[in-house]
Amino acid sequence: MNFFVFRRSWKSSRKGDQVNVLAVHPTEPWLISASRSITVWDIETQKALKSFLGHESPVRQLLFTPTGDHLASIATNDRNVNVW
Repeated sequence: MNFFVFRRSWKSSRKGDQVNVLAVHPTEPWLISASRSITVWDIETQKALKSFLGHESPVRQLLFTPTGDHLASIATNDRNVNVW
C-alpha cells in the first residue's frame, strides 16, 4: 500500500460550507469534498473543477472505482446511492 501526505490547506470561498467527507481521486490530483453537494477540487491549483447535486441530506460516504472512472456517494437519509 502506498500512502502519501501532502501539507496544503485552504479554505473554501463558499460561505457556510461544511465538509462531511473527503476522498482523493486514485489517479488524478483531485480532492473531493462533500456536504449536500459534492465538489471536485484540483489539489495543485486549489480551484473547484466541478460540483454535483443530487442528495437530499448530507453525504456521508464517497467511494471511487479503482480506476477513478466513477464516484459513488451515499447520503444520510435519502436512501440513494448516486454514481457519478
